[in-house]
Amino acid sequence: MKKFLAVLLCGCLMMGVAAGCGTEQAETETEETNEVKVYPEHIDAFVDTANFGEPPEIIYTTPASENGLEGELYKIEGEVTESEVTEGEEGMSIGSFTVKTDVGEVSIVDPSLLLMMLGVEYGGFTEEVLQKYFAVPKVGEKVCVYAEYAGYSDVLQAPACYYGGQDYIEKIAMSMMMDNGYADGLEETEREQTDQSQQSTMTEQKTIENSARAICAENYKSATVSNILVNENLGTDAENDYIILMELTWNTKNSKDTTKKMLAMYSEDFAARIGTDLQNVSEITVFWKVPYYSKTDTVVKYTYTRKDNGMYQTDAMISTFLN
Repeated sequence: MKKFLAVLLCGCLMMGVAAGCGTEQAETETEETNEVKVYPEHIDAFVDTANFGEPPEIIYTTPASENGLEGELYKIEGEVTESEVTEGEEGMSIGSFTVKTDVGEVSIVDPSLLLMMLGVEYGGFTEEVLQKYFAVPKVGEKVCVYAEYAGYSDVLQAPACYYGGQDYIEKIAMSMMMDNGYADGLEETEREQTDQSQQSTMTEQKTIENSARAICAENYKSATVSNILVNENLGTDAENDYIILMELTWNTKNSKDTTKKMLAMYSEDFAARIGTDLQNVSEITVFWKVPYYSKTDTVVKYTYTRKDNGMYQTDAMISTFLN
């Protein structure tokens, strides 16, 4: 599994940085709008977007070997000017798109086509599922793309980045593989056992998700649930141990201080209810978006960890939007 992912990511980087001679996709005109769309749309549920910063100007003119920034996480903001597909070795294809920022152009490498091809061999990553997690913006869209800096392309004369970042790509790929029952070296009987275990896990995860949604619907009228992800807690040896990643939107236009107080209160209340009602949840992270202050960024994040029969805050992030 790890070897496969390493080859996948290496292929994305090599083909993306070497891109420039591919087949350009038809450019679709988009309506004139000032709305900034976030890509990948569901990234908050898999990685901490607070780790993504503004790219320094040096990446637009120097290679990674010189600036030492390979692997850094950035928010690439601007307008999509081009989208293309590059044919690589052995018939593998890599998609990419170009974002024109205030400083210069950035090439974003999209691995979904390669994942799609590999999925044919390993049990099927459907186009529908891939589009959910690797949706590519249209030419003309104003975007904020979370990406990982890979290096500088001499061919494109521009920096190249992984779409979502390697951690995001790896988590999506592994999740889809396991959902399709694929695992390296498993015998048939082991696969059947794995499938049964996964079905039980998925049932439990759905129960936890439904309970979390019910808590929000019944108690937080000024908030809406944007996304919920329930994962097994791989950081412990305990069975039936889960983590909740909850993305909420605060719909009320309050002052900054009032917003901070309300989100802290709602988050703490949610954690307390989960701590009491769902004993198999050991960790919760609540991500808040507040469109009144930012339509694209996570403005507040709280993390809670179980201790005995309760949940206790272990981490917090308050964006500069509220300071």
